[in-house]
Amino acid sequence: MKRQIALIACALFLGFSAVPVSAQESDDLKDLIQQVYDLAVQGHEQRNPILLLQAAEILILHPEIQVIDALGAEDEEDSPNYFDALSLLDAAEGYTPIDLFKWRKKIDHLRADATFYQEMTVKGSSIQAKNFDLPPNSSKRLTKPFYANHKVILLLRKGYDLQLSVYNPHAEVLHQTADERECLIRVPVTETGDFGIEIANLSNSRKRCLLMIENALE
Repeated sequence: MKRQIALIACALFLGFSAVPVSAQESDDLKDLIQQVYDLAVQGHEQRNPILLLQAAEILILHPEIQVIDALGAEDEEDSPNYFDALSLLDAAEGYTPIDLFKWRKKIDHLRADATFYQEMTVKGSSIQAKNFDLPPNSSKRLTKPFYANHKVILLLRKGYDLQLSVYNPHAEVLHQTADERECLIRVPVTETGDFGIEIANLSNSRKRCLLMIENALE
């Protein structure tokens, strides 16, 4: 009962709060997103259910971390979604020996909590995140609506040889960057419309990357 009361209280706070997050809160949230990404990468590579459960639990407790909702952001067949708690739990269950009862019980509890949090509406500022796996010399194009009088921050974290571009609703390049460690683009949105986001792999090898999109009122 106490657990349910705490969940409901959190839901009410997040569901009706329209206060933008501070710069420090935004940085903290980005750190959590990076932590989820790292846990999910290691969890899948090592087939380690504990790491995937830890990643899922962070997402469940922080519904302000959302999956990027954009045309073209759908999962590739061989690329798992690191920012969907239920997908992480499904993978953890597949990696868990059936005789480990305590882990099955943990997965069931987290699955119930994930369903609860997915029904919540988070207002105000949030950060959307998505992992991508790009073949050599390829690109990924997303289409996402942005709204006038908002400031959109796009952060692409990766290794090297990736380029991030943003196009306005008229298919004109607004910003483009290809920094070595991470690509950061700030877009003051002056018109409402469907904007293009493109991640290009400029190398001859496959690249994994993490894209974050923060959208807040000016």
